[in-house]
Amino acid sequence: MTSQREIRPLTGTDPIPALDLFKAPLVLRYLAAFLMTALATVVAVAVDSNVTIPNLSLVFVIPVIIAAVTFGFGSSFFSAILGALAYNFFLTEPRYTLGQSRSNGTHTRSEQAQREERRRSFVCGSHHKVRQRHQITKPLVIQTTPS
Repeated sequence: MTSQREIRPLTGTDPIPALDLFKAPLVLRYLAAFLMTALATVVAVAVDSNVTIPNLSLVFVIPVIIAAVTFGFGSSFFSAILGALAYNFFLTEPRYTLGQSRSNGTHTRSEQAQREERRRSFVCGSHHKVRQRHQITKPLVIQTTPS
């Protein structure tokens, strides 16, 4: 036989009250997100100067997750944007600028279109010349096997 008991939730038993910072002042939430991202940047730059890690950008995910859990969406989004800018500024070539170098193979669309047009004309023209040269200099030879 089963007995029925009423189950009531306990009040005031939040396991981690420090994580409930959604009610903190807006400036404090954004300042904390900024400081966490700055700390992640310092760690990432220190690790990058000593060790080569392929996914170093994942260090910047930690402040985003912490900000999302403790402060909410706004601070988390702020931390994500700040982390992306910090990663681009401090850890990608050319360093200490948000610009992009032209030496890494990136070109504007018009440059790419011009290059593709030149390549096509060269390839098509050379195939046509080879075909003409082959037809003029090489007579058609039919080989038959004796049976």
